[in-house]
Amino acid sequence: ETGTIVQELVGHDGSVRYLAFSEDGQSLISGSFGDSNILRHNLDTGQATPLLPSDATSNDELLYVSDSLFFVPQGEDPTTIALWNLETNEMLQTFEGHLGIIWALDINPATQILYSGSRDSSLYAWDIESGDIVAEFAGHSAAIFDIDLSPDGTRLVSASADQTAIVWDAVTGEQLMTLYAHTASVSNTEFSPDGQFILTAGADGRIILWDVTTGELRNIYVGGQNAL
Repeated sequence: ETGTIVQELVGHDGSVRYLAFSEDGQSLISGSFGDSNILRHNLDTGQATPLLPSDATSNDELLYVSDSLFFVPQGEDPTTIALWNLETNEMLQTFEGHLGIIWALDINPATQILYSGSRDSSLYAWDIESGDIVAEFAGHSAAIFDIDLSPDGTRLVSASADQTAIVWDAVTGEQLMTLYAHTASVSNTEFSPDGQFILTAGADGRIILWDVTTGELRNIYVGGQNAL
């Protein structure tokens, strides 16, 4: 409302890449690419508390859902996803199958399906309880940087270094359409809240709006020459 700083949250020694509010709105989860730590910040006091033991640091990508934390453990070439219970402070499940660094995670809480995209161009859907792969999404020819599940959970969109974004059937893994207009890697993608549109952002400095039903390019937003 006023733009005034009401709390400064500190605790990381490196750049902060991930933020998520807790379900009760009383705390903020943050993940740092620089120091590999995941912290819970009390929004009233500003106090920061590590969420993981010192030997279970996160490399980069993480996903916070309720009392659970999905993260990629620290390593030279992390290809495993870990599921950590924040209440009991224990590992519940691991997901192994990628051959390259995992750069993208998303989840469907209703179906308990986890989605992950990797530098090796693979994209998988996992059963959270068993840790098994339940669908493979084959279509990209280069690293996958970002994924997003549609609000109704029926479709998944992925952004890749092959300069495309692909829309998939989130259940079967069927490729529904390929979105191609960027002239460099597609680094980010997201569905609109109503699920009718997709935004893609690329290293060509452009943000593109797409119609989900037709795959038609609806608008291009250009704000500079730097990569997004």
